[in-house]
Amino acid sequence: MNLHNKHLIRLLDHFETENGYVAVFKWFDGECLQSQWSFPPPHKYTHPDSPYFRFRKLSIQQRLKSYKNILEFNIYVENKIYVAIDSYDN
Repeated sequence: MNLHNKHLIRLLDHFETENGYVAVFKWFDGECLQSQWSFPPPHKYTHPDSPYFRFRKLSIQQRLKSYKNILEFNIYVENKIYVAIDSYDN
C-alpha cells in the first residue's frame, strides 16, 4: 500500500485477514470531532470542552483549510486506485 501523504499518519503495517484488510498506523495524539461517548448530543454542540464545539469556534478560514486538506487527500487516495471510507463527521 503506497499512501504516503502529509495529511495521513504513517502506515506501520498492512495485511489481509480472513474478514478483510488491516492497515496499522502510527499513533497520533488527536481528538475525534464525533466524540459521542464523552459529549453525546446536545453537549457535543454546546459544551466548551467538546472537540466539535471547539472546531466550530475556529475561523472560517481555518475550517475551510481543514476541509480542503481532507478533499485533497481523498483525491490523492482515488488517484492511487483506493477508496476512502468512514470519513465523516456531523
